[in-house]
Amino acid sequence: MLVFKFLVAALGLDGAAAFGFITYRQLISGQNNSWSTTYSPLDRSNTLILIIQIVPGADNTQVINDFKTAVTVWGSKGVAIIPRVRYGFADGSPAEQTNQDELLKDVRTWANLFASVSNTVHIPLIQAGFLGPWGEWHVSCLNTSEHALS
Repeated sequence: MLVFKFLVAALGLDGAAAFGFITYRQLISGQNNSWSTTYSPLDRSNTLILIIQIVPGADNTQVINDFKTAVTVWGSKGVAIIPRVRYGFADGSPAEQTNQDELLKDVRTWANLFASVSNTVHIPLIQAGFLGPWGEWHVSCLNTSEHALS
């Protein structure tokens, strides 16, 4: 009975989004990202998790421009975006960033980019990303005991 009460209360929040049914799209550096930059109605919620895969140490201008297009398109339809940046290659395989200076540069770049689109799209939160395969913080090649990330 207690579980039922929680479910009823959750329904009063934001329907499907309260249960975590959110649509994912990806922007991958070096790939055609038109599917992720083109609007199509979401069937589960009004929030899109946007996984942004960048190549370590590379010029990621193309995927940055795709991100700007995506937030303009999706934001104009009232869709909120939750971004997560991770490292990988154009074939979709994950990679890890092992250079702390490049990692910090990428974090600054994307943090500034997210701030610059705040009037274009609602970003309710940013998933941490960057560290570990798939940007999920499971493990990292960076030895954080020797190098503080700041």
